[in-house]
Amino acid sequence: AGATMADDFVPQIEEIAVGDEGGEAEPPKEAPPETVEASEALKLEGNDLFRRGEYGQSLDKYTLAASICPPGCSTEEKRAVYHCNAAACHVKLGRFALGREQCDKALALNGDYVKALMRRILCFERLEEESGGDDSQLEALTKGERRGKPGE
Repeated sequence: AGATMADDFVPQIEEIAVGDEGGEAEPPKEAPPETVEASEALKLEGNDLFRRGEYGQSLDKYTLAASICPPGCSTEEKRAVYHCNAAACHVKLGRFALGREQCDKALALNGDYVKALMRRILCFERLEEESGGDDSQLEALTKGERRGKPGE
């Protein structure tokens, strides 16, 4: 099977510099700077591990980065990146259902995150391929999902 655009998309990991807030409205509360710095340092370690093909260890770094960055803090966009990067690790490890779950978390934090949406679509495609085209398994995974934009 030839490489698709989606295959080229998977190994990319998101890199957002500390302090890149993206021009959002005023956040509900600030995370302590040391927490943001620690989570960003973990993400950078995860990026290095990912580039070396050490996806399991990279996944651990992204998961820890997301866990130490508290929900509701000013870094929701960064947390979305951590979850999307974790999804990339799951995809590389062939764990597409877990990859989809991480993309769902990223999209819950940032509904406009195109990379998470594309990676989620890739996970759905791979899950459908694994099921041999049997849509019943794919339907079970998507059952109960909201249609439309987040927040509607």
